[in-house]
Amino acid sequence: MSHEESATTPETAPGGLDAGRLLALERACELGLREHLPGLEIVDRRLELMSGDEGTRRVDLLGVDGSGRAILIVFSDGASDDNLLVALESVAFARHHADLLAEHVRSLRGDAGVALHRPPLSVLVAESFAPRLLD
Repeated sequence: MSHEESATTPETAPGGLDAGRLLALERACELGLREHLPGLEIVDRRLELMSGDEGTRRVDLLGVDGSGRAILIVFSDGASDDNLLVALESVAFARHHADLLAEHVRSLRGDAGVALHRPPLSVLVAESFAPRLLD
């Protein structure tokens, strides 16, 4: 896992979003999710989970809710199958490498990190979704 330190530019914004829309979406997402996930704390942004032949997979926001469950948030343009795959792969990665994810969160928060007994939650966020992705 690695953390991308550079600022997001229109060329690097995930999910096909330009940098301005991404920032607005991040802020709205954090506020909205806090209503549904008590104690949510965003601990990392643009976290690379894996790189391979099919490109880099990353989550846009990594959070921990009040119970210690990892929350993996992926932003999407709502039309791309790739973003849906990233969301699914992020959960698979988090389940398979729960100890690595917990250690990463612990290094950022300086506390117990992620509750390993709680399955991670992946959230795919878009302004709207193509009907075929909702079926």
